[in-house]
Amino acid sequence: MNSTSRLMKTYFGLAAILTLLVACGGGGGNGDNDSLSDTGQDARVAQMRFINIIPDGPQLQMFHSGDNSTAFTQFLDFGEGSARNNFVIGDFQFNFSYIDGQGQRITLYEETDFPLSDGDEFSFIMIGELADATLLRVDNAEFLIGLDDATADTDPQIQFVHAAVGVGPIDFYFTENGADIATATPLATVEYGANSPLFDITENPTAQLRAYPAGNTTDLLFDTGETPFARTTRDMIIATNYFGPSNSPQDSVQLLRFGSIPLDLANTNQPSSIRLHNAVADENAVDLYLDAATGTPLIAGVEFTGRSAEVVVPAQTATLVVTSAGNTANVLLTTTDTLLPGGVRRTLYVGGEGSNPDDNNNLNIGSAIASESTRDISAGVPVRLFNGATDIGSLAVYLLRPGESLESSVPNVLPMGGYTALSVVSGDFDLVILETTNQATIFGPERIIPEQGTTLTVVIRDTFGGTSPVIVDFTSEPTIGFQ
Repeated sequence: MNSTSRLMKTYFGLAAILTLLVACGGGGGNGDNDSLSDTGQDARVAQMRFINIIPDGPQLQMFHSGDNSTAFTQFLDFGEGSARNNFVIGDFQFNFSYIDGQGQRITLYEETDFPLSDGDEFSFIMIGELADATLLRVDNAEFLIGLDDATADTDPQIQFVHAAVGVGPIDFYFTENGADIATATPLATVEYGANSPLFDITENPTAQLRAYPAGNTTDLLFDTGETPFARTTRDMIIATNYFGPSNSPQDSVQLLRFGSIPLDLANTNQPSSIRLHNAVADENAVDLYLDAATGTPLIAGVEFTGRSAEVVVPAQTATLVVTSAGNTANVLLTTTDTLLPGGVRRTLYVGGEGSNPDDNNNLNIGSAIASESTRDISAGVPVRLFNGATDIGSLAVYLLRPGESLESSVPNVLPMGGYTALSVVSGDFDLVILETTNQATIFGPERIIPEQGTTLTVVIRDTFGGTSPVIVDFTSEPTIGFQ
């Protein structure tokens, strides 16, 4: 999956430090810079970042605390990382952990009294399968050390990391966009679990990154197409396992880009895909068109409460048009400038009513377009929530562990047409849905037992015809392991 935007939630609070389970993997360099140092206030800070590249792993919790910094926990899904943050130098403690199906915290890696000195830059990257996850630490001299950060003007830098499980050495090419690969030379060849040195490159607004198996320029793994590299930037490019749609058997690798913050990186050699979930309560079936409701629908006849198969399409920006099945004159929804990015699976959820009798029979449609991976997760089940019900305002959706109270839990608040994805729910939970206006319970508590190796979609909708009561549908689908 090439993530389009990687959303990171940061919470503050102290977490317990647990037992070290996995030893540290090596990086390059020693993290100290003996020839250069910063002066003034800059001499008291260095840089660290934390990244989750475990291809079958759940959301990780990265706890951090330092002598001179506030403790916090950051939540990182697969392919997500923190910013390359400045930290006041001193000794630090941190760990990567997750919650298993029994609600127990499992620590994957832990550091205590880790020294951070002037001139350090450390990237802590969790890699490998969850059952055997290890830490890859990449050590560099601090970016812009010895320079005034506010006025520095330097060539950009780039570095490559190979974290794609089961994939042999990779050749990384950095060229002008469209350059003939037959005459190009790899900038780096990197084995799994290793990193290249830093390379000084030339500023280029139309550069191209490509990845191939080492010594092979036929089986393209990843192609960014035209992508900019600006002056005074440092980018880490990480190869990891790929879970998106493909027209090619060479679908095992994606590239992720981490600058001072995580950045989107296009995936031009892979297609996109789209499917439709119909929760429109007064339509027997609906059709989906790309760009205009003419000709043959892209997806036809999706029955009420049904979900279509995935349809692979070229990556593009398109208008999505939903109509009554077989009736192009009855347009239920039009979404313009909808991004269907390469390497990403997307689901269009449509709910509500096509004809609202309480509003002169006008449309009352809610929709959401969501990126949804089929990635298999070894320690939990991805859960997706969509509210397609009308006339009851926003809903508060609680997923409670057995014995947990509403008062001690934070709900997922969904307006009509609202959607949210929960990274992983491990073990049993109780589903409770409340109206936010009066806290009336409209569903639950009902015990839900997600099946390992699946995803679970919860769709809240009206009874057919647009009448009460509210109904909750559950859709379970198999996930796909990495190759």
